[in-house]
This record gives sequence, structure tokens and C-alpha cells, in this order.
Amino acid sequence: MQEKTCNWFSGSKDENDMDSNCAFADILSRIYSRDIQQAVARELGLQPGNDQPPERHMLLRAIAMAEASRKALRGVDFMTQLMFSAAARSAGFTHACHALGLSPQALSAPQRAAIDACMAQRFIQAARRRESPVAPWRAQQWLLAELMAVYAQIPDAH
Repeated sequence: MQEKTCNWFSGSKDENDMDSNCAFADILSRIYSRDIQQAVARELGLQPGNDQPPERHMLLRAIAMAEASRKALRGVDFMTQLMFSAAARSAGFTHACHALGLSPQALSAPQRAAIDACMAQRFIQAARRRESPVAPWRAQQWLLAELMAVYAQIPDAH
């Protein structure tokens, strides 16, 4: 027998004899963030050693809850992106420029749009790593890095 461990419970199962709760946990871990997965586990009342699979209506409810949570987190990330938008000359953008001793006016509209595109890629990568929502302090770090990269390419910005 090989020890099989699931994210919120463990038990002794043969590699090919995974119980339905463990299989469901495995599927959730591949799709949703850890926080969403744990909320679903609480909602379903999954307990260590409980081999009783949840009823179909509970699974459907849990999946709907997970999807609603994921959409809400995307909304949080969208708002964070707006808070640090270079193209919109947001307060976060202006603050980041001033923190670096740089002039926000020194960047052209295409440069600001390019910064926002790079930031969008960072948010997408964070979502793929299931690290959403992105904390504002992290988005600010990303913006500072993007600003430094752009300003390094401007001859008269130094």
C-alpha cells in the first residue's frame, strides 16, 4: 500500500483506488486556487476518512460556488489593474513614478499602453499560477519594475 495524500485529508489508498472525495479534491486543485478549493471542501463537509461521496446536488452547488468565487477574484484583479494603469494615468501609476523620482509626463501614450500590456501579462501569469487576487503591493512592485525598464530606454530620462 502506498500513502495517498489529498489537500484537505489523507488516507491509505492504493494508487489506483482513489476514493471519490480524493478524486474530486484532485480535480479542484487543478482548476481552482487553494482558497477556493478549501471553501468548497468546507461547503461539502469533506472530512478526513469520510469515504461517503457528496450527493450530486451538493457537487453542483460547490462547483457553482467555486466558479462564482473565481469570477469575483477576477473582478478584484481587474480593479487592481485599474488602480495601477499607466494608460489611464492612475493614482498608482503617478505615485510609482514619483517614488522612482521620474516624471509621469515623460512617457508617451504608446509607452504607457505597453506598460499596461506587460502588467496584464503579469496578472494572467499570476492567475495561471492560481495566485489571484494579486495584492496591490505586488502590482505596485510589478509597475515599478516595468517603469524602470521603460525609463532605462529613454535617453533623456536619467
